[in-house]
Amino acid sequence: MARCRRAGRRQPARRGAPVVRDLCPARYRAGHRERVHPSDVDHFPAQQPARRGRGPCHLAPSCRKAYRLCRPVCGHHRFIFGRSACRCRRDGFDRADISSPVRLSAPLPKKVRPRPYLEDHGENPLVTDALYDLTGKRVYVAGHRGMVGSAIVRRLQREGCEILTADRAVDLREQAPVRDWFAANRPDAVFLAAARVGGIDANDRYPAQFLYDNLMIEANVIDAAAQFGTSRLLFLGSSCIYPRMAPQPIVEDALLTGPLEPTNEWYAIAKIAGIKLCQAYRREYDCDFISAMPTNLYGPGDNFDLATSHVMPALIRKAHEAKLAGDAALPVWGSGKPLREFLHVDDMADACVFLMRHYSGESHVNVGYGEDISIADLARTVAKAVGFAGDIAFDATKPDGTPRKLMDSSLLRGMGWRPSVDLETGIAGAYAHFLEGGARTVSLSQ
Repeated sequence: MARCRRAGRRQPARRGAPVVRDLCPARYRAGHRERVHPSDVDHFPAQQPARRGRGPCHLAPSCRKAYRLCRPVCGHHRFIFGRSACRCRRDGFDRADISSPVRLSAPLPKKVRPRPYLEDHGENPLVTDALYDLTGKRVYVAGHRGMVGSAIVRRLQREGCEILTADRAVDLREQAPVRDWFAANRPDAVFLAAARVGGIDANDRYPAQFLYDNLMIEANVIDAAAQFGTSRLLFLGSSCIYPRMAPQPIVEDALLTGPLEPTNEWYAIAKIAGIKLCQAYRREYDCDFISAMPTNLYGPGDNFDLATSHVMPALIRKAHEAKLAGDAALPVWGSGKPLREFLHVDDMADACVFLMRHYSGESHVNVGYGEDISIADLARTVAKAVGFAGDIAFDATKPDGTPRKLMDSSLLRGMGWRPSVDLETGIAGAYAHFLEGGARTVSLSQ
């Protein structure tokens, strides 16, 4: 007898049937790159008549979902941890060749080199159709007034769903009003984009606010979503969750492998807790909650307050004011040597909707542009877009932060998503939005 870890029950091992020792179907679908011990998954029959109300392997519902994804293509419900999810794909069959379930005469290989989940979008049948359709769903965007939340709202307008938002009276840091709102509105899906955010200076001056506020927001929203039957939730983190000296480009597995950057560790710890909370609710309560880790974002609706903003909006505002004042130089914090990756917020919103529709897994997913740029070159690019012709003056007495942060987004790109806004075009659009009066200012107080 063999046991499926996700199913929590034993399955009959039929004599002479092929043996698959790599991964439970539900865990393959979830995107786990860890190998499961052979005692956890020993046998999935090559073919067995379906029974009413139960999958062919007598799996729990979470496992049957993965089975149904593959069966319409080839009839097989054996999954391996390799380039393709099913043997028929590797053997050259396609949908037209398979009209009925097929029984393989040879067993699958027992040892397959692990690869990232959905590495080859063109060959993997698991991403041919969306896992979750947003059409007609009630979708709550937490933090809809912020840069990321407002971009997600704009993107969702093309999905045919009902967009839900909460007014300012609902303080997400307080559990009671959050639960009352969820009880009254019962959203089907949630994008958790609400957060206390800021740059190096704000993180250094207000560590308690960054840690406490973000912990409370994510804990209250995630718990309420689980309590009131939300089907899907996407939690938005940050690239600062990774160690200061993480190998570049940074893969998802780099989480918790080294010390954090001291200048933003309070925010990073809160975001790591949010990732782990989603994973914990998935394991204990079978909640389909996922996490996305964006790189540095910019675009319409950004915060241009110099005391609390990130590097991109700060440079845009400084360059604009220097141009108006006729200054000879643009002041820039640090040495200008650190390397950073930037992604337009509209691309981030598109990636969030893509993940909500196509991804279900415990591992968080990096969302990046794929290229980085030094702060010095970024300052020159911003100055050119703004029209400032002076010099760049670096203040070496100010902190640089992490030396380099470039995300490895191969997991997301393997699913078929790509960014569409290049850096120069995005900066020009952000500056135009700033001139139109669309800039936000966020102040923090002790």
